[in-house]
Amino acid sequence: MENSNVETPKANPAPEFEPLASQISELVTVDSTAEEKKLNDEIDLMLHKISEFMEILEMIRSDTNMCVNSTLPLITEKSRALEQTFDRIDKLEVMVSHIDQTLTKLEQQVKGAEANFSTFSTLKKKMLGALSSIGRSHQDTSPVYQRPAEGNASNYEKVEIFSTSDFFPDS
Repeated sequence: MENSNVETPKANPAPEFEPLASQISELVTVDSTAEEKKLNDEIDLMLHKISEFMEILEMIRSDTNMCVNSTLPLITEKSRALEQTFDRIDKLEVMVSHIDQTLTKLEQQVKGAEANFSTFSTLKKKMLGALSSIGRSHQDTSPVYQRPAEGNASNYEKVEIFSTSDFFPDS
């Protein structure tokens, strides 16, 4: 029991140390309420942004589902209908090309016929025929029609007229 001479510390510090302890306590004490408020505000802001992000993701999911489940089948159906329309347009282009070729041939034949049977030469032939018939006799009063030379008549080739059913059999 040798240690009985040693004093045990008292629970209350000496009254002379109290002012010093309170000053040290004031220096060591930190007011964290401002930092805590800033931290809580930042956390609330981040939670709000996460919430908005989740709402955007949900809208994207619903739009994607709508596109995949409803809009995409409609687009596919319209695409098939357009393919048929494009096929008809292609057939129409072929028909227009054929019509153009036919009209070109007919136009060339009309120009050739106009050159061979122009109004002036026909009128001249009729007048000469009428004058010659007056000079001959009054028995034949029909105007004299002269056929073109055989070389000119043989140039005519009948142009095959098309039918739309050739190009659009299903119509």
